[in-house]
Amino acid sequence: MLGCGRPEKTNVLLIGIDTLRADHVGSFGYPRPTTPRLDALCRESAQFRTAISQAPWTLPAFASIMTGLLPSSHRAGEGSVPNFTSLGPEPLTLAEALQRAGYRTASYVSNGWVSDRVGMARGFQEFSLPWGAVY
Repeated sequence: MLGCGRPEKTNVLLIGIDTLRADHVGSFGYPRPTTPRLDALCRESAQFRTAISQAPWTLPAFASIMTGLLPSSHRAGEGSVPNFTSLGPEPLTLAEALQRAGYRTASYVSNGWVSDRVGMARGFQEFSLPWGAVY
């Protein structure tokens, strides 16, 4: 609330799109209108123009995004399917940190590799994985 000595919280929206090619996104210079809604959001948002995945597949890559740790530290995705490790109860995730800071947290995913089944729903007050989602 303005005027009461407390700063307003900044909205945080993290969009993770698995296997999206940045060179086909308009806001990153692609000339064809392939991503008009994403481009509109980008015009009003902070963007990371140089990002390097910490892992070659979804689970450990997104676990690194959510924890700020390398896969060798969080250990999610070690092994091979179906015998792989999920993200364990440690470390703290971004969603948990935001929730502790008073943010309302929600996750809407369509990929099972970032679902509650692999430890990626921790810290979200609302979590949605549609029936039939890819896993």
